[in-house]
Amino acid sequence: MLENLSEKIIKASNKDRQALIGFDGFVDKIYHPVKSKNKSKKEYYQEIQEFGNRLIRAAGLSCDIDIDLMTIKPGGNAPIMANALGCLDLKTTAIIPVTEYERLFQDYMSENTSIISIGEPALSFVLEFQDGKVMLGDTHSFKKINWKSIQDRAGALIPDKLNEYQLLGLTNWSHFNQMSAIWQNILLEVEKYCFKQKSLLFVDLADCQGRTTADILDMLLLLKKFRKYYQVILGLNVNEAIDIGKKVCQGKNELFNIGNYLLEQGYIDEIVIHPVAKALFLNEHQKAMISIPKIEKPVITTGGGDNFNAGYCWAKIHDFNSLEAAVIGTLTASLYVKTGYSPNRKELVAYLEKIKPGILINNKGGE
Repeated sequence: MLENLSEKIIKASNKDRQALIGFDGFVDKIYHPVKSKNKSKKEYYQEIQEFGNRLIRAAGLSCDIDIDLMTIKPGGNAPIMANALGCLDLKTTAIIPVTEYERLFQDYMSENTSIISIGEPALSFVLEFQDGKVMLGDTHSFKKINWKSIQDRAGALIPDKLNEYQLLGLTNWSHFNQMSAIWQNILLEVEKYCFKQKSLLFVDLADCQGRTTADILDMLLLLKKFRKYYQVILGLNVNEAIDIGKKVCQGKNELFNIGNYLLEQGYIDEIVIHPVAKALFLNEHQKAMISIPKIEKPVITTGGGDNFNAGYCWAKIHDFNSLEAAVIGTLTASLYVKTGYSPNRKELVAYLEKIKPGILINNKGGE
């Protein structure tokens, strides 16, 4: 399978293929917490547990921890995914909140990505470590984003966009109390215009630990309705998958068992879960897991999952099979955290050829 993958990536044509991604948007301020410092040197906390232990020692007391600002950049699942798709040459429309930060987002986005703003972005204060990140989000602006606000800013374009795209990406359900209502209205638009092509619907919930079991079940039942018009793929990280398993999959905690339950209930057509430097997927016909060499010193980790989603979806709408898509998604995420930016196809192919001997494929799907 890997022998001709590079050639297929280069030859894939983006003609007559478009994506529509929405609806979240953040301004990310990314920091490294300072562990110690002297006149000539600073040492940063490398692992979340080490930083957490520092906080635990301060319980009942107080603490003061310096943080060094590394960068300010556009964030959120939709903007990062849309940009990554654009970097892979796919014409993409991002319906996202960027008001008052238009220049920041425009300078960041690929020239293949266009933006329709639906309000002000949320703010995210990100503490980055070598083994992950802690994201502190101020999402009060999301309370103003609902179907009416989307209609007011982009309503006239939505029917045409829904009929033109091959990929609809719906991101960050978890942070929006109004997101299920937004999805319901999209479904009504699709039913009203009777779209005949069965496009790809990719859903990224984001961290749903704050959502109730009833909320999640209602959302899954809504996805089941979307299956009449779309091939529905659910993308999760490991924490999200385990939370879903605990709440709505009879307490299952093994990743393939969680995915299998969601498929058996008819909620989705496919699930893909992306641990660090790995990916596993499950659909009616196949399950598999792939792994690639881990990046030991990432430049950035925030957005790695969104780049995975972009690579995976780009491959799927270009008729790559799910195993190929899992490889492409994992490579896209890995190269992003290695370099700090979303790769183009030429860079992706060069990286594939470089690490190909280290790519492992388990078609039996063992975790």
